[in-house]
Amino acid sequence: MILGLPEPVFFLWFSAFFYMVAILFLLKTFLKENTKLLDAFYVYLEGMFLMHVFFGMALFVPSAAEIMYLFGFISAVIGSAFSTRFFLYSEFPNYEKKLFYSILALGLVMLVYPVAIGEIGTMGLTMTMLYLIAFTGMSSSMYLVYISDREVDHGSKIKGLGGGIGMFLSSGVASTVILFGGLTAHMTLFERTFYIPQFFMVLSPIIILASIVCGRYADSHALQDEMLSNVKFKKK
Repeated sequence: MILGLPEPVFFLWFSAFFYMVAILFLLKTFLKENTKLLDAFYVYLEGMFLMHVFFGMALFVPSAAEIMYLFGFISAVIGSAFSTRFFLYSEFPNYEKKLFYSILALGLVMLVYPVAIGEIGTMGLTMTMLYLIAFTGMSSSMYLVYISDREVDHGSKIKGLGGGIGMFLSSGVASTVILFGGLTAHMTLFERTFYIPQFFMVLSPIIILASIVCGRYADSHALQDEMLSNVKFKKK
């Protein structure tokens, strides 16, 4: 128990807290710029935040587990679908809308079967984790890492790389562990229970948030250097 909460629940909500911080940190930029790519990233963060909150509720209140899991699955699918807009918009601009809505519809339709057979907690979890792995863990996250390597300015490179790694740890690594071991998959390390999915779930938003902060710092630093160089050039 940590702060009166079971450890898996605590770490799920601890992860949700960092996603919430990232959401609030980007709120001003989101309202000001509201570009298609920023919109996609923002919805992904919101989806992951809600998924962690609902998954924690499912473990904390077993009597409401099925409905909480369902809300978590829907949040995860929507967030993951929006993350695909990173590469769809860049690589398939003419078909981006059709492909995006097809991917989103696929995820939501996938959840109908577990609901219909009454296997929301088991089959639903499997379907959702496969969806996250396919569309975010192996697609969107890898694309962000790929394009970050092509970026010239350090700020964009840091944000792209950090965002990609963070998404891969949560939707790739953690989802794979959950797929084979469940939400409470754990191992004993130094006589303590170590919850593997929650470790990567906590690490993911911290890396994403750190990359946003560091990327912004690099952008502002580069701007200051450019302004100073212009001043020196004018003096000459």
